[in-house]
Amino acid sequence: MYVSHLTHLYHTHAPHSVVPAEFELVRFDADRDEVFTLSPTQGIIPPKSEVSITISYMPLGMGTYTKDRYAFRTPSQCYTILTLKGLAMPPKVCLFKDTPPGQLSSSPQRLLESAGSVFMEEEGSPLFSLNFRDILIGKAETRILYLSNDSEREVAYCVMGDEQGVFQMTPKHGIIPPLVKQFPVKVVFRPIKPINYYRRFFVLVGDALPLFYDCIGTGYIVARGEVKEQRPAPLRHAHIQAYRNRVVHNFGSLSPDELDTFYENETVPREFFAQIGRVGTKAMSVTTLQRPVTRTGDTVRNLVAPAHEFFIEQSDGSAREVVVNR
Repeated sequence: MYVSHLTHLYHTHAPHSVVPAEFELVRFDADRDEVFTLSPTQGIIPPKSEVSITISYMPLGMGTYTKDRYAFRTPSQCYTILTLKGLAMPPKVCLFKDTPPGQLSSSPQRLLESAGSVFMEEEGSPLFSLNFRDILIGKAETRILYLSNDSEREVAYCVMGDEQGVFQMTPKHGIIPPLVKQFPVKVVFRPIKPINYYRRFFVLVGDALPLFYDCIGTGYIVARGEVKEQRPAPLRHAHIQAYRNRVVHNFGSLSPDELDTFYENETVPREFFAQIGRVGTKAMSVTTLQRPVTRTGDTVRNLVAPAHEFFIEQSDGSAREVVVNR
């Protein structure tokens, strides 16, 4: 059963009696909020007849398991036990990207599943990373992201991004119809300065844990007259992952000079720095299991991690920017 989705079941109560039978529905476990709604809860059943009981189930939180017991009781203290069970499941929404121009891949589908596993492409960048590469200032480049809704209910989504940012998404929010495999979201990169740009965007999904994707791009200026060409060194996802690896081990605030000294130390893991080649720089903080469940068992830890990162406060030490004066 999907979260916030109403389901109706029907139960027939038919006593074998030649006289009318009065009944009342009594709930056994009354120490918590009621998730199931039954109607009618009392009445009179005609002789040798039956009454249909409508049971409505609408869970409010994903991963919650509910078990309730009800009793059909008569004035003569005869009763019949009715046990109801329900499990709330989040809608299955996936995120995958389109192939950039000039970058063909033999993989027919590059999918970021809500299972939380991280898969790598041929050039070492993960499936949730959009690299716009070098874009001339004043120009724009477009990529396409797709959302897939494999559930039988419509799902609301919202991309958390700035209204006037260099990365623009259209549409930023909306409703994904049921069983839609390709719901397109256009991502436009329009640089305004000759610098490297990087931003992680979170996609909030109704009644489910959030998804995310990374956007990387570089703006540059060509030489014209007295103006020299300004083209920063290319930024790859390997640089982003190497920084995240250093942050995990409390080395995220190192200055460039300290990084040079750090690099010359042969005992330092190579994953602290961007690697060259198709393998790329792998994440150091990973799980040995593909789907490690949480303690409560309602979801997997790979899905909880983006939600935790989304709620990090700006005042948190791990979210502070490092400013280097040269």
